[in-house]
Amino acid sequence: MSQTFIDGWNALNLFSISRVVDYTDLYALSILPLGYYLERIKLQLKTIRTRPIIPIVVTAFAFCATSYSSHVEVDKPYSFKSPKDSLINRIQRLDSVYFVNQNQLPTANIDTVLLSFPNEVCQGTVDVKVTFEKQKDSSTTVTLLNARYDCPKEDNDQEKIIAAFEEMIIKRIGF
Repeated sequence: MSQTFIDGWNALNLFSISRVVDYTDLYALSILPLGYYLERIKLQLKTIRTRPIIPIVVTAFAFCATSYSSHVEVDKPYSFKSPKDSLINRIQRLDSVYFVNQNQLPTANIDTVLLSFPNEVCQGTVDVKVTFEKQKDSSTTVTLLNARYDCPKEDNDQEKIIAAFEEMIIKRIGF
């Protein structure tokens, strides 16, 4: 539900914010029934005295053990002799490649969309910002602008992202 707000904020170009969707956090909700049960029987339980440093260390570790979000600028164009609509249709039919927000499909001469696909960069998905630019000769230029992925940044990430983008999208739509 927050993605619309994040996209709107990022469009202001003040500073970029991002989020990591981690559905495994929903497993944390499974502890709530145990907490409810323990609250009901707390008077029957023995109290354990401990130094405050132990829960502080455990809590600090829990807060630090969070997901990464890395961002890489690319700006690499690819030229196609196909019309823009044809390329978009081909991308929509690809397995494992998704338009992050379906209502942002390109319609004008230049449009920017966010695509998501699985990758080997970090055993997850990578979100890439891509522009589709209709040329005068009915060809289309697709430009890979940047990428965001959920792992620590490494030196050769730009090359990995370009290789993954070309493998998952460019080669499969007929470059």
